[in-house]
Amino acid sequence: MSNAAQRKLITGGLSKPSKMPGYAYNLPAIHCKTGSKLAQVPGTTCHGCYALKGRYRFPNVMDAMMRRLRSIHRPDWARTMAADINARRSRWFRWHDSGDIQSVKHLLKIFQVCRLTPDVAHWLPTREAGLLSKIPQDRVPSNLTIRLSATKVDGPAPGSWPLTSTVVTTGRSCPAPDQGNACHDCRACWDRNIKNVAQGTSPHFLSLIPITAQSFTYGCFIIIFSISIEDIFSPPDIIISLDLSLILIYPSSCITAKSPV
Repeated sequence: MSNAAQRKLITGGLSKPSKMPGYAYNLPAIHCKTGSKLAQVPGTTCHGCYALKGRYRFPNVMDAMMRRLRSIHRPDWARTMAADINARRSRWFRWHDSGDIQSVKHLLKIFQVCRLTPDVAHWLPTREAGLLSKIPQDRVPSNLTIRLSATKVDGPAPGSWPLTSTVVTTGRSCPAPDQGNACHDCRACWDRNIKNVAQGTSPHFLSLIPITAQSFTYGCFIIIFSISIEDIFSPPDIIISLDLSLILIYPSSCITAKSPV
């Protein structure tokens, strides 16, 4: 077995969001401690969560995320994650394009990964204020930017953590919606000098219920998601899971639309 295959067996593998500058790691959103509760509350930034529908509900995708969730308890997880990230030779990494911190122990393991990847800038968005409150801020590795996310659309930035992100209907600072929902050369989310990043909402979010339909074409792995946030805080149109084979491989001349989600 190759080193890459061994690393994937231990960690569950990385993902490659097509519109972000580097690799990412995701966990099942149903296991978010705070987010899974907020997802049931209209007006919160988790309501209509993208990671609870669409492609994330495919059995093979769920299986992969559950494997990753189990893997974080392994004693060799942090060291192997670091080796995998270093092997990719990317300067940027995002934690949890789906899912969130599971415990203080999990967060400390992420700290260890960051320290073992000193040439990589890490971004970790989270809603787990309670877990962050148990960690002295000076223990956060210098190459890790943790942003505590606001819980309500157009709500205030959290005051318990120095770096935050908010979701707003007007006055966003994130440029992604103006550039195909891609980061391009923006690295604000990773930048510790930027106190708050204001993400924008989709026009479909005005009722606080996402209404965009989902569709797919047989023989094509491009899937258009129904999402409520139209910036890179949500995942891009294509997320390639590096440890999964694509399952929509049979060409067809027809297009099947599924609506509503």
